[in-house]
Amino acid sequence: MLLDFDYPPAPRCRPVQRSHPLVSILAETLLERTLGANGQDGEVDPGVLGRIGCWVSSGIHSLTWVALVRLRHQLITQRGARQNTMLVEEATAIAWTGAGGPLEGAEALGLLQPAPLSDPPPHVRERFVAQALRQLAEKSSELDAFAERRAGSLLSDHRRVREASDARGSYTVKSLHPVDVVGLFVLLPEVK
Repeated sequence: MLLDFDYPPAPRCRPVQRSHPLVSILAETLLERTLGANGQDGEVDPGVLGRIGCWVSSGIHSLTWVALVRLRHQLITQRGARQNTMLVEEATAIAWTGAGGPLEGAEALGLLQPAPLSDPPPHVRERFVAQALRQLAEKSSELDAFAERRAGSLLSDHRRVREASDARGSYTVKSLHPVDVVGLFVLLPEVK
């Protein structure tokens, strides 16, 4: 079977677009499983894409957690009696490093840029990952606040574009909770 991800498809090819069942199955298999999904008896399933990790990283001065998140918002536009609701998704990151508030967006993603220096021993990695998962469960209010800030930014961007185009109507943005955490990474400082 020949597949084409462009539309219209090449001759003799079947088109595969975002709504195609193959895309849904691949997304479910590779990305939509929960963090730490294991097979039976606690064995790691090699078919699950690695979405949690722990390594020693350069430029890190204290224990750091980086959560890759998918934010979803409803963008509601109203023009006269007509209302239109759209779903807006954003993939971004939030990170917690030692003291102080969390890092967000590009700043948090930048922490993942340096190549890992080394892997900690398995027992150390397991301990830090378990600790990060427990901490993440306690940070739901911070994740929700982050999503609200991003919703406010989306509304501001939308207003700016609508005003520049002299578009009429009103619009609101509502953040949808809970935030989807699609990856969690623990970065350890180098011990010298």
